[in-house]
Amino acid sequence: MNTGKTKIILGGGAGGIVAASQLRKKLPSEHRGVLIEREARYIFSPSFLWLMTGLRAPEKISRAPHGPALHSGGAPADTCRVC
Repeated sequence: MNTGKTKIILGGGAGGIVAASQLRKKLPSEHRGVLIEREARYIFSPSFLWLMTGLRAPEKISRAPHGPALHSGGAPADTCRVC
């Protein structure tokens, strides 16, 4: 029987990513995190300046909303797309 709780983080922007990462580090492994993000890709908005000046390509300032920071014991955190 799983005694862990599910923590939900709404929004996969900079704040949501940091919150999910910190929760994963601080919560016991029986808990799981669910990051809910409506966009298919995370765009790092502070890099828009580099994009506008041609110093970065769009694919270099965005990524899927899941990554190593959201993994625990080899199991990725759930990622949902909200319509």
